[in-house]
Amino acid sequence: MQAIQQPATFRRKHRSIARCSKGKKDKTQTAATGSGSDAFLTQSFGPVTDLGRPSSKLAKNAGQYFYQSLRHLAALYQFNPFIITDGKYPENILASFTHAKEMMKQKAGEVELVITQDKEGYPFLSTALELSTGWTLYYVPVDPLVKLHRQRNRPAFTLLLSVYAYLYQVAGMPLCRDYSPTYSCYDMMQENLQDNEAGYEPEEYQGYLRDFSALNRFLPVLNKHIVKQVHLDEFENRVQSFQAVDEMEEKLLEAANRMLSVYRSWPDKSFMENCNSEFLYPDEEERGYVEQYFSFCWTTEGWMIEHLCECINCELQERSVMDQPTALQAFNQAQHVPYHDLSFEKELLDTISQLIDAINLIV
Repeated sequence: MQAIQQPATFRRKHRSIARCSKGKKDKTQTAATGSGSDAFLTQSFGPVTDLGRPSSKLAKNAGQYFYQSLRHLAALYQFNPFIITDGKYPENILASFTHAKEMMKQKAGEVELVITQDKEGYPFLSTALELSTGWTLYYVPVDPLVKLHRQRNRPAFTLLLSVYAYLYQVAGMPLCRDYSPTYSCYDMMQENLQDNEAGYEPEEYQGYLRDFSALNRFLPVLNKHIVKQVHLDEFENRVQSFQAVDEMEEKLLEAANRMLSVYRSWPDKSFMENCNSEFLYPDEEERGYVEQYFSFCWTTEGWMIEHLCECINCELQERSVMDQPTALQAFNQAQHVPYHDLSFEKELLDTISQLIDAINLIV
């Protein structure tokens, strides 16, 4: 994936733009789903960055362990494996791995073949399928809660608060607070503003200061509410009892109900859980992190979101890869069907887009 060349577009009120997009094309298609053996999900394994020269004990059995997984892979995808019985480790398995990768390009071009290892260090093959986020910023604004509170719209306020509680407490969306990428950008923006007062018209400068005053005043308070368990516990009750009275509330209820369905379907699933791009790019040190594109922010309106997107773009400018949801299927045991399940991550991101469309109607 090439470095970002263009600044992100950004969401404005009453527009149908989904979220901050970096203008990047999708790297892969979304994952195929299906039923299959998922016992491997309980196992612990990691990427192999350097097979090196193993201990004599490992070298003695590593080739056999690897070739067992190669046979499992070849049986599922129906090709003849290239097995070297008398070669030297690790050169033998690397040659076989290169051949297997070429075969997989023909059999399942969207799937990447990687060498993984168990906790003992024994290598085996896995397939990996990445869900491309399109280098899109999924930023959920907190300031609509302030607007609803000022309107004394308690039902909509508490409903949205429950949605946010789910996103933070279960789905793992980081809050906008100290040391988070979004908050760090706000800090830098505020510092630059104060250091360059002479470069602004007085009225313009005071307006920017008022925006930061609101952020500094309300964001810490709202963060304290989002982390409270009671708002997650009341999520279903608030959805069921909510009575929409206008278009904004109807859209909000639809998004909240869909988010509740995500919660019911995957009650313990975090978006961070499957962000394992290190399996695909183990040697890539300059990478974009999940927290940089999946986060709460203060607002998605006006100059603040413009500058926030520009700030994040600058951080990502030299990054060639982004940590994205990646589903793995391990072949240290026989597999009966290809199985790369990223349905949770896709549904969550789609629901967040719908949510943002709804809360952009809050005035």
